[in-house]
Amino acid sequence: NSQEELTRQSDDFYAGGDSEVFHCKQNGACGKGVLLSEKCFRILAGSVGRNDVADSCPTQVKLLRDKLIRSGHAKVEGGAYVMLADWDFSSSSTAAAFLTGYNRSGLAV
Repeated sequence: NSQEELTRQSDDFYAGGDSEVFHCKQNGACGKGVLLSEKCFRILAGSVGRNDVADSCPTQVKLLRDKLIRSGHAKVEGGAYVMLADWDFSSSSTAAAFLTGYNRSGLAV
């Protein structure tokens, strides 16, 4: 997949004022990330995700959320899931699911 194909396939992350930073504002999530390569999407520290997860949320995403809280890379604050450090994902879709708490697609421009 080329970067152009990735950006056309979905609608949860979209390019903001800075074309290298993507924003996710879905169902209470308010996150920022950058596409580092076709196989690496980084959610930036300070991104906020939904604390609740739907049944459709992939199991590996649920487990990763727990792991990041235990390791101090994230915390639950005021009913939201807050990233305390940058974290790399294998795709923008996984990153979108991580923030929104349910199965999602990734990039759009």
